[in-house]
Amino acid sequence: MNIAQAVILVTAAGTMLGRTLAQHFALQGASVVITDTDENALNDTFVLCSLHTPNISAHVMDSHSIEANNALFDFVEATNEQAPNIVINLCTGFPNTNGLEHTNSDEFVQQLAKATGSLLNLGKVAAERMKTRQQEGVIINIISDGQVGTLMGGDSASSIVAGFTKSWASELNPFNIRVGGIVPAPRVNYSDGHIAASQDELVRHTEYIVANDYFNGRVMSADL
Repeated sequence: MNIAQAVILVTAAGTMLGRTLAQHFALQGASVVITDTDENALNDTFVLCSLHTPNISAHVMDSHSIEANNALFDFVEATNEQAPNIVINLCTGFPNTNGLEHTNSDEFVQQLAKATGSLLNLGKVAAERMKTRQQEGVIINIISDGQVGTLMGGDSASSIVAGFTKSWASELNPFNIRVGGIVPAPRVNYSDGHIAASQDELVRHTEYIVANDYFNGRVMSADL
């Protein structure tokens, strides 16, 4: 897929990693739509990306419900006259420990269910819009809280993303819609010098999934 001719949607774009991805694809010439529930952080990303391209638009979400996601995709289609070709979904909100280690199991389950629901809602709406428009597309789910060095969602989150990636890919393959995922590698000690390398790795992995037409139903591990 030609990135320069694509419409790319980046969620959680007010975070460090969301901003990195939005800025990178803006520099590649893509039409980029950014979204976040944090209006101030989203505006910071919008201003930064606007320095590189006029083809940037922003939409503030008030929740991650089906209704809010439909409103988001209505905005994308109204702005670009098509659904996004590439959806980069930073999957935030996953609890950062495994269930048995959590001191409050009810809280853990609630956080896990909320994050999983957000992931499912966006994927559902994205797939429906791409199918309705009969568009070739790519959906990339990335486990993240948006920052570098704190991306551990535990094995539970990685398993959820891997499972959705495989099942969605099988279901959407007849419609020329691919699905990939990026999950954190085992934790390492982070430093200031590691941050730039981590963001570069995230961009490389994302571009690889987009460019490789045979990448479907799989996840990549990134040292984020």
